Amino acid sequence: MELRRHDFLEITEIGRVFAFQSLKTLSFEKKKLEAIEKMLTAKVNGHFIPAIVRRKERHSNSGLVAVGFSSPFRVNGNRFRIPAFVPMDEIQKTVTPYDVIQKSYQATSHSLTALKEVRTIALRNNIKIGVLGSAALEIMTTLPYTDNHSDLDLVMKCTDIDLMKKIYFSIKNLEQPFECQIDLEIEINGIGFKAAELFQDTKQILGKSIDNVQLYSRTNVMEWIDANTINEGDVINGSKITYARENFRI
Repeated sequence: MELRRHDFLEITEIGRVFAFQSLKTLSFEKKKLEAIEKMLTAKVNGHFIPAIVRRKERHSNSGLVAVGFSSPFRVNGNRFRIPAFVPMDEIQKTVTPYDVIQKSYQATSHSLTALKEVRTIALRNNIKIGVLGSAALEIMTTLPYTDNHSDLDLVMKCTDIDLMKKIYFSIKNLEQPFECQIDLEIEINGIGFKAAELFQDTKQILGKSIDNVQLYSRTNVMEWIDANTINEGDVINGSKITYARENFRI
């Protein structure tokens, strides 16, 4: 099973219990641990919270998948973002960000309203755009992950630099009328590059994959876009960066 960053996973009951048990090496106060156990192993308002594939950890077991869970409710203004592991065999279904954007939903916030226009842009230009973060989680669960202060996080597959630029600026132009910040990531062979960085005059661009974070030469990235190929080994000497549980700090 090929998994990518940002994929959403439906997992078995055994997998959910395992995910909670994998947190035993971390330190939590009792009340927080009880809330986390309920979030991971039980339905919340009738819905299981999906796991989200995150970057691999250096010493993790090859049969385990590094995932994260995000709570729909805030405690003292913050969400629980929980890093965990689930056995590969306990994954029931994989839902990609490109699948999520196809689902029907109620626009309960500025970001979800803006997403409807993003879908129109994608269809008009015959381009694949996916939705990430709080908007994706609300679409999948109907739980209140977004509010009118939420950002809209997107990912796009595109190898035409001119079309990429056109889509990026079309989407950024939605920010003011819909009153939400929109961040777009460009996915090239499983590596994500921030669209904003692609259109800046810098010599290096940060790329994130399921394995690591690296700085890439802008010249090489543009060549890879043209050729629709990119290799993990094409990295600037000394520029490899590794983060553990970067997106799911407690």
